[in-house]
Amino acid sequence: MYRYEGIFMIVTGCIHTAVMLVMLVLHWSAIAVEPLFGVTSNSTTGGFVWFAMIGLLVIMVGIAMHCYIRATGKPVPRSLGVVLALVSLVILLTMPVSGVWLFVLQLPVIFFRPGYKKALARSNASVQPTPAK
Repeated sequence: MYRYEGIFMIVTGCIHTAVMLVMLVLHWSAIAVEPLFGVTSNSTTGGFVWFAMIGLLVIMVGIAMHCYIRATGKPVPRSLGVVLALVSLVILLTMPVSGVWLFVLQLPVIFFRPGYKKALARSNASVQPTPAK
């Protein structure tokens, strides 16, 4: 299951970005009249900018997680889950009606992974140095 942590994060970012695109189509007329610079002057336009930035950031984090898992053969460190949990908590407290709930769905995958210890032991066994003769 740990092999799919990065993929799940990429899918989460894609869902976030797809929702943003659907909402963008619905509110395009309000956004199109705004100038290119100063996009945060309108709350709708600024919201879409943040929506897009966070969606792309989540996709990039997912790609980094997936590359790490493929390169090392290990699950991502649980410290990453702690950081995601803290960031999610701060966002939940400040903006409870947001897409951060998709992050919260990622946390059980990172914290409660079946086979985590076996995978970690297997990958550590292959990189431990052999004793000198």
